[in-house]
Amino acid sequence: MKLTKPQRLIDDLEKYAGGSIAVICGSILTRGEQSVDVLKKAVKTLFEINDALRIRISEENGVTEQVITETTKTETEVLSFGSRSELRSYAESYAKVPLDYYGELCEMKVVMLPGACGILAKLHHIIGDAWTLSLLGKQLDEILNGGTPAAFSYTDYCESEEKYLRSKRYGGDRDFFLEHYRRCPEVTYLSESHSASFAAARKTVVVEKKQAKRISDYVHEKDTSFFILFATVTAAYISRVKRNAERFFIGTTVLNRSGFQKKNTAGMFINAVPMLMELQNEKSFAENLSETENTAFSVFRHQRYNYRDVLTDIREQFGFQEKLYDVVLSYQNANIGDTGYETTWYHCGMQTEHLQIHIEDRDNEGKFRIHYDYLCDCFSEKEIGLLHRHLMNLLFSAIEDDSKKLYEPEMLTEEEKQKLLIDFNDTAVDYPREKSVSQLFEEQVKENPGKVAIIDKNRTLTYKALSQQVDRYCATLQLFGVRKGAVVAIHLDRSYEITVFQLAVIKAGAVFLPVDKRYPLQRIKYMCDDCNVFMMISDSLQGIKTVNVISLEKFKLSITSCPTKTIYNDICYIIYTSGSTG
Repeated sequence: MKLTKPQRLIDDLEKYAGGSIAVICGSILTRGEQSVDVLKKAVKTLFEINDALRIRISEENGVTEQVITETTKTETEVLSFGSRSELRSYAESYAKVPLDYYGELCEMKVVMLPGACGILAKLHHIIGDAWTLSLLGKQLDEILNGGTPAAFSYTDYCESEEKYLRSKRYGGDRDFFLEHYRRCPEVTYLSESHSASFAAARKTVVVEKKQAKRISDYVHEKDTSFFILFATVTAAYISRVKRNAERFFIGTTVLNRSGFQKKNTAGMFINAVPMLMELQNEKSFAENLSETENTAFSVFRHQRYNYRDVLTDIREQFGFQEKLYDVVLSYQNANIGDTGYETTWYHCGMQTEHLQIHIEDRDNEGKFRIHYDYLCDCFSEKEIGLLHRHLMNLLFSAIEDDSKKLYEPEMLTEEEKQKLLIDFNDTAVDYPREKSVSQLFEEQVKENPGKVAIIDKNRTLTYKALSQQVDRYCATLQLFGVRKGAVVAIHLDRSYEITVFQLAVIKAGAVFLPVDKRYPLQRIKYMCDDCNVFMMISDSLQGIKTVNVISLEKFKLSITSCPTKTIYNDICYIIYTSGSTG
């Protein structure tokens, strides 16, 4: 039997990364006592009624297939622990042990604790998802109470998927995601780091009842969902730290289950979908929340279209080779239903995305947990802790007054505001107030002509060599008409050239304006017009009619001296901040 589309995503993941990356592990405990034999019998029943737990994987001629085996489970291991901390310690290690991909893909152990008992389940993602674990908990509850749980065959889903792939809806879903990519062909990643491994860690934060109630009250007041709220806040955070970006993808997981039968079928259904966030910083948080809700509903209508196919389509049509997102957000509230049950989910220690944020509200406790799963090469635990505080600050500032524009809710902690606004600005130091930057630089050249001033990836410059290049650029600027007080924009890749041009502009008596090459053309035009730029130095920019753009090739004159035109109280530079700190 062929793999389903969701299963093929996991097959790719298994072969790409291996290890424990596709392990799902959780414990399901109930208060009170049950005999070991009763629990063992319940585990046997779970294997009998859920054929997905008995799937085996095989591969022939490079094609992965699956077969459902007969029940072969004979003996179930029993684990006894003196406390929940002992269980957690064991389970956290157990979750990181890989399963044999071509062997048994589900393990269930009976767990005995003082005053509680239950099961510890570990399964491969190719035969089940998070909903499957919750379903096993519901079925366990019914079995222990003498009932007969509803359970259906995963083969039914396989057949329904074949019908979907032949339907008109399949093509419509495909067109939906292609259009989303056309609207946002450039990716925005929260982390620019590159990970050499899939090693990941988890940091869990509990949102206690008082704060959880504030969030819940706002959600009910706005008639929205926890997921929509957290998606808007997460997107606002990404926008704030990525230069006010307003259009980018985040990933989310969807159940891909509709109707009674699918919701009572163990197996791999879940799909990852790219959700295009289209924020507007000049609109209120409430307005952006509403837009996020519209976006999510439209994405959920097309959720069956598999993420593997989305990537294949855009790679074939547009030559896109990257990931669409590096942050995944999910809201998980599948619960067993009986408040006497306690569920705990354990991280497998591996992942591919830089950051996964899981908001978990399973056990009807009036509070919820946020799990931050992160690649260790990209984030530290301290950075994740700070990220959480920033998200919470944004969240509570926004829901306190959601009429604020999206960039207005407070993100920084009180400690950070103290550092940024007070401590970092306490920069009083004595210096030669009667000398300009150019004069101080020339003194350094005279005192240390052979000392290294700049180390670049392509070259090393001494103070003398740097001074000679500054003089050449300064003289060329003056030939182009740059005079005292003129504003010169510098729009270049990050390299030693930027430093040379800054010193040259200052020496010519002018004012330099740094322009980040990642800025959109509209923002660059605004900056140039706002401060009346006289000239721009750029090798790539065109389309600004009001500014004279000069390329680097024009700065090759062999002029050896250029007297400084500045005094100590001349304007040195103009800078436009991103606004990320408010």
